[in-house]
Amino acid sequence: MPNTEADGTSTLGSGVSIQGRITGPSSLTVEGAVKGEIDIEGDLVIVQGAQVHGSVTAAFVSVGGTLDGDVVATGPVHAAAGATLRGTVKGESFSMEDGALVAATVTADFDLPEELHGSKR
Repeated sequence: MPNTEADGTSTLGSGVSIQGRITGPSSLTVEGAVKGEIDIEGDLVIVQGAQVHGSVTAAFVSVGGTLDGDVVATGPVHAAAGATLRGTVKGESFSMEDGALVAATVTADFDLPEELHGSKR
């Protein structure tokens, strides 16, 4: 069973591996391994060394370890240095640090800069 911190965030520890579906209203930090769907209302943080293989739905998604699956976020998606992210990513925005390995189709809702609105080729 994950630890529940005072702020409502659950933590799946580094020695724990879960196969199945994880759902809930709070945030989740993954330090271990998950094989299956994660569908939470809060934020998802996958720390360095952690692995998630399956689709993910969350408010904010931060990948420091490995995420192999589709991502749907209502907020931003971030891939840290050393992260591996494969799949389709849909979110409010997407950012990645140098050293992140990203093999994904990214769909982000954002406004184009003003200088690109009227450009014709």
